[in-house]
Amino acid sequence: MSKIMFVTQPTMGHTNAILSIAVRLKELGHEVLFVIPNAKRIPEKIINRLPDYVKTSLSIPGKVRANGINCVSIDMPIKVFFKYIILPFAKRFTETQYAMNVFSDCLYKYSKLIEGIVLREKPDVIANDFFFFPPYIVVERYDIPCVTIYHSGLPFRGDGIPPFGSGLDINGNWGVKGKLYSILSRNTNKLVTKRYIRACKKMDVSDIRKVNWSKPYSKWLNLLLTSKEIEAPRQLNNNNTISVGPCFSCKRIDIQDKFPFEILSEEIPKIYVSLGTVFNNKPKVFKKILSGLEKENYQVIVSAGGAYNKLIKYNFNNNILIFKRVPQLEILKKVDIVISHGGNNTINKTLAAGKPIIVMPIGGEQGDNASKIQYLNVGKRINISNFSSNEVLEKVKSIFADSIYKQNAERIRKIISKTDGVSTSVKLISSVAENRKI
Repeated sequence: MSKIMFVTQPTMGHTNAILSIAVRLKELGHEVLFVIPNAKRIPEKIINRLPDYVKTSLSIPGKVRANGINCVSIDMPIKVFFKYIILPFAKRFTETQYAMNVFSDCLYKYSKLIEGIVLREKPDVIANDFFFFPPYIVVERYDIPCVTIYHSGLPFRGDGIPPFGSGLDINGNWGVKGKLYSILSRNTNKLVTKRYIRACKKMDVSDIRKVNWSKPYSKWLNLLLTSKEIEAPRQLNNNNTISVGPCFSCKRIDIQDKFPFEILSEEIPKIYVSLGTVFNNKPKVFKKILSGLEKENYQVIVSAGGAYNKLIKYNFNNNILIFKRVPQLEILKKVDIVISHGGNNTINKTLAAGKPIIVMPIGGEQGDNASKIQYLNVGKRINISNFSSNEVLEKVKSIFADSIYKQNAERIRKIISKTDGVSTSVKLISSVAENRKI
């Protein structure tokens, strides 16, 4: 058996799929270790006053340990911590550019911390979140096999592919905005590459290769937790990048309330509404969505998260069923349409269930996912900052009225059903650990 070390950014979306892989590896007898940046030096009284999304990120090591996996927290530099706090205040394309700035800062400090853990633990392979360069710098220094994990194909370029994080239409006419975004993307990539090279030099890496996030960068193995059929065409240009399919089939230990499935009707259409697990405290957005849907003969299941306490005070009709959280995989099997923020995990789970989706991007990669959903013709998008209850209702009706959305979603479901992202990832990571090659 091998010792496998996972290193990820402290984000729930980036950790969840990787955790599924780690749990399966542990079940097979491998020694598994997680390394995650955390605000270890920030006093608890300050932490308690921070927004919920920060607390969620800081809770990730506990979630990893709840699955029986050892997790080492490393100090997040103070500068990065405060930059991370204001990340959600950036919007749309600027949020992605700012995130790339935040996640590429202090690479040398992180690399030194990870180097100490690597020299102590002596892992056979390191698997890193693609948005976290420091572990890759360390493996380049010590020639340790490295598997870089991508949660989708969104960062990669291709014909007709808009700049990463722009949310522009695939194969669209982007005009001046597209040109501006392309220039800003190139400048951000130059900054990231400059920081990477500088950190490599300080770490005494002998063979420094230019890398950035627009193409797979591990010389050992790049895992794409997606299928090429659910992505727009991307230019990968190497033989060690493998699409394994979505990774959510391994059951993780999560706290879930019991859901009363018996109240769901078999007679009327059902709609699932969720704005994710982190930035979901948007009661006014939920209210606007539900105000249109409650008037129709639909049963609407709502995963309200942080908006729950305010949302239940509204006097909705009885067809609106509001919960703080729900067992999403099971709910997706029973509904007909999903309305979502468009996070990678929710998109993959919805497509795997064969359901059409309306995407209302909040930030990050979600705008790109909305473009992808339209490109695949499995749903529609709505601008979350400028929409009406009637617009939501009309788009729901249009999806029910046109069978093409359901047909395309079902076609993609069949494709995903033939993959097993967790098992394939486990086999490939194990092979690299044991043989230093795929």
